[in-house]
Amino acid sequence: RALKCESDDPRLDNIFKEFMSFYQNHCMNETYVYPSMMNIIEELKNRGYKVAVVSNKADYLAKKIIKNYFGDIFDIVIGARDNVPIKPAPDLVYLALKELDVESENAYFIGDSQPDCETARNAGLKYFIFTDGFRTRQFLEENGIDNLIDNRIDILNYIK
Repeated sequence: RALKCESDDPRLDNIFKEFMSFYQNHCMNETYVYPSMMNIIEELKNRGYKVAVVSNKADYLAKKIIKNYFGDIFDIVIGARDNVPIKPAPDLVYLALKELDVESENAYFIGDSQPDCETARNAGLKYFIFTDGFRTRQFLEENGIDNLIDNRIDILNYIK
């Protein structure tokens, strides 16, 4: 889309390869951990929850980024894989649930965007969407997103 060319443009394969080569060395540029996230994850782990990351980033990049910022605190990290539809399709979430051995009715999906909400809905999961991520509360509300959390740490009051 950024190139404003057709999807069958023969240049796209080479451009994509160049981009991925660059991105794998710069994937943490402009990346940071939201305030209080480590505390939230640690508390959920202390409460006995399994925690996972489901990302549309390439699987190896998602693992690299999460390892850099969070160490080994997550039980699993799942990124985009060949022949598996990405979010908002529920497929990656289903892979995570299977690997964690968790039934969907016992899982929560926590995100910060409209696609995250759509993913949770598509997977049939309970969910919460933080309002301080990629989109504002106003944008999220105007686009039919509910279960909004303004203060991240408050998530611990909802997940018992």
